[in-house]
Amino acid sequence: MLYRPDWLFAWERNERVVFDEMEIWQSEIWRVLTATQPLHPARLHQQTVQALSECNSIDTLPSRIIVFAINTMAPQLISFFDALAQHIDIHIFHLNPSVNYWGDAKSSSEQAKQLRMEGLEKWMSEAQPNPLLGNLGKQGRELFNLLTELDTFEISAFDSPIILDSEEDTKKHVSSLPLLDYIHDDILQAKALSSSPLSG
Repeated sequence: MLYRPDWLFAWERNERVVFDEMEIWQSEIWRVLTATQPLHPARLHQQTVQALSECNSIDTLPSRIIVFAINTMAPQLISFFDALAQHIDIHIFHLNPSVNYWGDAKSSSEQAKQLRMEGLEKWMSEAQPNPLLGNLGKQGRELFNLLTELDTFEISAFDSPIILDSEEDTKKHVSSLPLLDYIHDDILQAKALSSSPLSG
């Protein structure tokens, strides 16, 4: 109910969405259920967001809400907070591994599928983002994209390793910087994996 409300509303209108055999009996069961209980969570969420969007002021709300987001947070919850933010301050704290946009980073399996579908030439011609970012998980990427789309003011705080830009300086200080710092920096900057400074 939290992840596919559009399907549920379509089923209530006797419309099909995915056109497979399972949808026929699932939509029929859903219509039977909603005939006796029309105010299900997806409908209540829809009505709540609509009410928040239409009313000018609500006196009973707190002055602010603080949320610690997890990767599995449902899109409906994000849209609720977005509607609520028209009336009060919403502070959402979430983990973001990179200072740069990484919402289109693909996991190893997604890259393999793209390679099969589009061929090696097209795959090689596109910029390959950091594979560690892509493998962090689809849910984390979807949450990041949902939050990116909101009309918000963002304050970022990152713990960044000190990576030297100059190749000469890097050679001088390579013994004092662990390899993990270079991996950390690649993820932080959403860069393709750099070759190890220890090799060569």
